[in-house]
Amino acid sequence: MSRYKKENFNRIWNKEASKSRDTLKYKVKQRGLEPNEKNCFEFYMGYIRPWADRRGNVKHLNSFYNANYMRSIGRNKYGRPIKHTGKKKK
Repeated sequence: MSRYKKENFNRIWNKEASKSRDTLKYKVKQRGLEPNEKNCFEFYMGYIRPWADRRGNVKHLNSFYNANYMRSIGRNKYGRPIKHTGKKKK
């Protein structure tokens, strides 16, 4: 499925005047990202997802490219909570 989706994105992106491409750019811009080809592709494929920090602020990003931010909100790059190891008991 992803191969067909990737080909579909390339077809949409390479059209001369594409309403779909403009819609993708608009959606990416609404999420606070720069509307370039890489960000639009990641959004189209579903890699960019909303992540909320402890204060409730929502950031849209690809968790694999922003591992430092994910660690700062207490999650790993897969989105699972980080399990902290406790101190050794005596």
